[in-house]
Amino acid sequence: MKTFFFLILLSILTLSCVNAKKAGRPVSKQSKIKPQKSRPKTDTKIIEKYGFKYSIPTNWQKTLSDFKVADLQGHIKSIESDYRLPDGKSRIKIIFHPGKSGLVLFNAYHQSKRKNLIHININGIPAVKLTETLKFDGKGHSLPQPVIREKYWLLSPDKKACLEIVADYPTGNQDAVQTINDFIKGIEPVKK
Repeated sequence: MKTFFFLILLSILTLSCVNAKKAGRPVSKQSKIKPQKSRPKTDTKIIEKYGFKYSIPTNWQKTLSDFKVADLQGHIKSIESDYRLPDGKSRIKIIFHPGKSGLVLFNAYHQSKRKNLIHININGIPAVKLTETLKFDGKGHSLPQPVIREKYWLLSPDKKACLEIVADYPTGNQDAVQTINDFIKGIEPVKK
């Protein structure tokens, strides 16, 4: 009995394909229509820190707890967060430089004459962007694939500190490029 139903179903499918070909219609919609690449909407966590507001997608893995870097007198020089993107090869580091040292850092890049620095504005926030290609790791060994490093320095809304973003991703990884661009475009000053 099962064989009988299977044969009938197979006959119907075969006839419908033959009739579709005779009518000049595609046999399968998938054979003619390529699916569009759409970026699925990702849940995010809104963070308001240091005069900035930004969204961290929940699928980013925090690789380290926030940690503080201090000088010998105990003054905080930076507060860092590190995230790995879902591809496992790309990452974003968010570093807040409070006080005078942050302002000195921002001004050093803002006033630099380096050719590969670009002055930009992110939602009303003055910023500087540096893009470079890394071919070697920190120990001088060749990387299996070159890595793009984008660094951003944003002046805090009170003009007394600096937010630094460091994004690393393999060359040619368009999803990482889009994810990082979306993150950067989403940074806003906190309105008081």
